[in-house]
Amino acid sequence: MLFLPNSGIKCRLKKAKKLAEVISSGEQWSLGMHPLVYSYSRACKFLPGAFFAQVKLVKYLESQNKIAWFTQHRARFEDFLVEKKEHLTKITHDGGSKMKSSASIFDYWKLILDALAAVKDPISAIENSPFNHVLVLPDHEQTTTKVKKGGSLALKMRETLQHCPTCSECGARIYRNAWTQDHTVPKSDGGSGHSKNLTAMHGVCNSGIKQQRLHKEKTLTDSPPA
Repeated sequence: MLFLPNSGIKCRLKKAKKLAEVISSGEQWSLGMHPLVYSYSRACKFLPGAFFAQVKLVKYLESQNKIAWFTQHRARFEDFLVEKKEHLTKITHDGGSKMKSSASIFDYWKLILDALAAVKDPISAIENSPFNHVLVLPDHEQTTTKVKKGGSLALKMRETLQHCPTCSECGARIYRNAWTQDHTVPKSDGGSGHSKNLTAMHGVCNSGIKQQRLHKEKTLTDSPPA
């Protein structure tokens, strides 16, 4: 006999599906977040605590209506996360395995985002926070003639992230399975569908953020001089 999930379970499944789509999918509301930026150590080790912190971050941005705010600072935020991967490893190690470190990682990410939004140096913000211990770290790779597995995986991650396509709207990396295309020259201006006239964008940047920017620019252009 086939048992169908009750309405409560169906609702939770729909919410989980929508959240997954927001994090990374080809849908128009997707942030297209690259997993190597958020959920992996420099040696390409998956960190469950970081993944659940990513879920917490998306929920926070949605609940506070901060998606547009996030996209304004996203490129610099993600560049910082990639450059300072050792911070993520340290917080994960201190917080414990699996989900235990997710709250600390989320707080660390929020600290960085708030610093960038306030045009402050993230390192200075960390120095004056409970996370200042992450700044005292040894080199993650010892100098040796032998190529170790961790070093090889770190090289692959670096090359992958360096050659990622970037969103033409916000400038942040786009995951290969989570992008949309937009016309460089808009269709309304006679833009063709040729690949040379197409550019890659996150779904949310293409369908929402860009439209908000264009509307604001048009409003300023159409406004009569004071």
